[in-house]
Amino acid sequence: LQLFLLIFGGCFVWFSVWSAFDFILEGKFQEHFRKVKHMKKIAKLKNHYIICGAGRVGMSVAEELQKKGKQVVMAEKDPTLAEHLHDRGFLVVKGSSVDEDTLIRAGIKNAKGLIAATGDDGKNIIITLNAKELNPKIIIGARIGHKNLIKKIKNAGAKYVVLPEVLGGTDLVNNLLKNKT
Repeated sequence: LQLFLLIFGGCFVWFSVWSAFDFILEGKFQEHFRKVKHMKKIAKLKNHYIICGAGRVGMSVAEELQKKGKQVVMAEKDPTLAEHLHDRGFLVVKGSSVDEDTLIRAGIKNAKGLIAATGDDGKNIIITLNAKELNPKIIIGARIGHKNLIKKIKNAGAKYVVLPEVLGGTDLVNNLLKNKT
């Protein structure tokens, strides 16, 4: 029994030392502390804005908010895109915005505003409902693709609703009609 414990203990120590060495050599140790530091920054934020979805609309909103000196946290489920956002200097929480845990990690309880900017109307409605439940005072703006859903998303808690395709179409027509040539 003592021999078994001695061999098992030796193997355990060897494995632990080897794993720690491997962890340090592969840069995972540094990456782990970078992530911890990143999450601590997010946890300290107050009156920031959460952008759910880093597509064209979400990125546009995030860049405008940053230009105005506002603090932004991006919630993005695509790990590659999340890394790209982080490399561009954004605070990022990896995960699906429809999950309450992702919103909590993004600091929803201390956030001033949230933009539901995914390309999926159903997800934007769920994000809006979850955000209002987690922080009833939060101001929500949402992207929606169909006019018939405006009332639903406003009832869910969105104060501002944008239909990018409709706005773009209206803008194009207005500019065409202004042209007198």
